[in-house]
Amino acid sequence: MGGQRYGIKQGFSFYTELSKAYNAYLKKIFNWNIYRKFGPGEKANIDQMRNLAAYFGNPQNNFKSVHVAGTNGKGTVSIKTAKVLEYSGYKTGLFISPHISTFRERITVNSQLISHAELVQHCEAVFSAIEKEKFDVTFFEIVTMIGFLHFAEKQVDFAVIECGMGGRLDATNVIGRPEACAITSIGYDHMEVLGSTLEAIANEKAGIIKHRVPCVIGPTVTQDAVFMKAKEQESKLVQVVRKNYRKANDEIVEHLLENLEGVKITPEAKERGMKAEQPCRFERVPDALIAQIIAQNGLMTVESDPESVQTEKKEEQHIPHIYLDVCHNPQAVESVIKELLKVYPMNKVFVVCGFSKQKDMLSMLHHLATSPNVKAIHAVTSPHFKLQSIETVKSKFEEVSKLLHPYIDHQSNPLREPIEGGDIHKTLKHITHQASKSKDVVLVCGSFYIMSDVRSFFNFVDEADPIEVNLV
Repeated sequence: MGGQRYGIKQGFSFYTELSKAYNAYLKKIFNWNIYRKFGPGEKANIDQMRNLAAYFGNPQNNFKSVHVAGTNGKGTVSIKTAKVLEYSGYKTGLFISPHISTFRERITVNSQLISHAELVQHCEAVFSAIEKEKFDVTFFEIVTMIGFLHFAEKQVDFAVIECGMGGRLDATNVIGRPEACAITSIGYDHMEVLGSTLEAIANEKAGIIKHRVPCVIGPTVTQDAVFMKAKEQESKLVQVVRKNYRKANDEIVEHLLENLEGVKITPEAKERGMKAEQPCRFERVPDALIAQIIAQNGLMTVESDPESVQTEKKEEQHIPHIYLDVCHNPQAVESVIKELLKVYPMNKVFVVCGFSKQKDMLSMLHHLATSPNVKAIHAVTSPHFKLQSIETVKSKFEEVSKLLHPYIDHQSNPLREPIEGGDIHKTLKHITHQASKSKDVVLVCGSFYIMSDVRSFFNFVDEADPIEVNLV
């Protein structure tokens, strides 16, 4: 396998060479084709991914796996499952997507990111195979193959594998026979690929159900396609009963773990692992970080202890509660707003949102704008190639405003003009200031692809890839 020269630590020149190779491969990966085009009369398939996996001896079959699909919640279920297994003493790989700050978030073993050198090594091997055998693989198939190679090389006991999109034709579905699988939810997303009805979407996600492999399904997974597939595969279905999405996700994890044969989970490991959360999933920004932001902008004085805050005499101010969530489809937006209203029934909410391309922006904005507690909605964007331009978002604001016009007056319309052209840092500075005076809550949401900039604004300490790599 290529890339072994990166396995030996050397001096400054080594790290410079490694950094260049790492950045070059990331650019190559992100410039790769996202979707495969099938010829006239050709049935969609994952044969190219199967061929690529076979070239490497099917490394995905060298470890036990848990396979997780779903419109929403699959990332949370995956990380909680992986953490419980890790804390129970099992060497555990975790494959999730997309990432927020660094590509390496996608592939971890016992919570450790794949190293720059390991990523370069696997990229060299995969791209060499593609060139040699002329495999017509996609971006996500390349990423998935890198993950499988890494887990096999690390000899993990388990790997928790999150589907990228759908299930039946997802690159991860070359897994032969997982120990258990889950479909967390069914909702409207990726309809241009998965279909325009919930039944069609459910049929795609049901494709991960394998013969006699137990499958745990969330409360919104009620479509006939799933039950028919489970019956066809003689697979046990376990449906969770909790309706609240956060509690439902926890219940899915519990049932997944119960259905892993021969696995011993200690109560301590379960309690600890179930507390795990991914960044930007109903994540509250720590008060200390917000206090420092306010102090940096001259809005409030902060002593050496970040928790000790002195308010100005001129106007009463406080540390606002600010949440980050990557909810990026109507079902997720609705769930997050409900959760906020449950926690803060008497507070108004400032929303700062950015949107990815090919998402149902109109429905998401409608959910936000018609929520009685939402006070103002400000759009943001960045140069990321997957984000909608501020002009496109403004046009959707206008569409939603026209729909709301018969029911609310102009002053009550929460859809506001973008601040400084939707600049993320300037918008967050303004909204943080406003919320610190009004005691309102702030929700930053709508897309994975704004969150790196958002977390940078709040001074989170995250490993991050160079900005030029993320913008390809």
